[in-house]
Amino acid sequence: MPNVSRSASRASKPPTDAAPTKGPRIAPTVDEPAVDIQSTPEPDGRLANSLASLPVCSDETRLSLSPLAVDDYLKIIPLGLLDPPQHVLPTEHIFYRLKGQNADDGVNPATNPAAVVNVRAPGNVRILEIDYTLGIGEIASSYSDYDLMFAPCRDQIYKLIHVTTINDQLIQLLQETEPLRCNEYPVGERYYRYCVSSVEFDVPVGTILGTAGGSIIAALDLEAYDFSTPSLAYANPDRYRSDSKKRMHILCPLDGFTPEAREEQLVKVEGYQDRDVTVGPICGVAMQDRLGTAQGNWFVNREVGGFSDISKELALAHHHVDRNSGAISVGGTIMEMGVWVFTEEQQGLVNREFDQVVSGGQIYCYQGAISSDSGQGPSMFPGRLFISLTSESEILVERQDGDCASASDFVDPTTYYR
Repeated sequence: MPNVSRSASRASKPPTDAAPTKGPRIAPTVDEPAVDIQSTPEPDGRLANSLASLPVCSDETRLSLSPLAVDDYLKIIPLGLLDPPQHVLPTEHIFYRLKGQNADDGVNPATNPAAVVNVRAPGNVRILEIDYTLGIGEIASSYSDYDLMFAPCRDQIYKLIHVTTINDQLIQLLQETEPLRCNEYPVGERYYRYCVSSVEFDVPVGTILGTAGGSIIAALDLEAYDFSTPSLAYANPDRYRSDSKKRMHILCPLDGFTPEAREEQLVKVEGYQDRDVTVGPICGVAMQDRLGTAQGNWFVNREVGGFSDISKELALAHHHVDRNSGAISVGGTIMEMGVWVFTEEQQGLVNREFDQVVSGGQIYCYQGAISSDSGQGPSMFPGRLFISLTSESEILVERQDGDCASASDFVDPTTYYR
């Protein structure tokens, strides 16, 4: 294993009343990444201090190696995936979909679990934080899930999500580091402990950080943020106060690689071979809000800045690959959760493209949408969906039985807010 050096800085024990940075995760199925169900702000100054001694971002600091060997994964799912309950809103990270142990596809936890593959340091980077979830007790003792936040330079942060095991040096580092915070929680009859540890640990490119895959999680996720870029134009940035410093600066992770390493991965991005369908960036689009239109993220609760309840989330967006198609992603409240895709229309009141739906009293109707590959709901959208934008920040939404050919009026709509 390549030599690894540790910086002198160490995390200090937080006050006993410190709130958890992230809350418990719902234990995932093999085809579904685990889900964070709450989040709180990043402590001011902690990351900034760790980043300050890194070099200025330049071509020399670009990542140069895919975190997975090219033959270890089937494809990369781009930014913007809609996948309730894990991701009611468009995802801000990409997914490396792993192969099965016995075949290239058809991953199944019982008959064909995901292959166990090495996770590599993609560049000369500093690990800044390790978040981890471990099973407690005999029933859940085999469960482990690590997130590794790292940086190659002072303006960019990346995170590898769902590393299932970590190397001996990182295990030792965690043993020697007092966590910033921990909490324990049940999922059914199983109990888990979630902790966050702040570290400074420099590793060279190619270091085997751990493994991904196995019988629990079938994907490795990678997210990236570039603080030198302008803030993204979310309709209500205060909605994301818990992680606004990062979420406002989402970067396609592949854009942080050298041209050679980027191209090696880019050709495996879902939709890359069908450029006519994949409108816009091949790497996908995470932020889809269009202020003054129906397109983007919506929430039942008017209050902002607290924990997000997925049942109160709604996304009226584009499909993450076929961005000529609209997508309705529902967390709950108005109907059971799911995501449905439809062919957008450029005129009229039926299946109108969401960024053309503006306020003015009109009721727009959506029907015939089919469940996406990751959808949790019925294969066909049950009935019809009415929406009416009443202002830049409010929209009425209601699911009804029937289709758009019959009388169209609200009966008991729910108000969603930006």
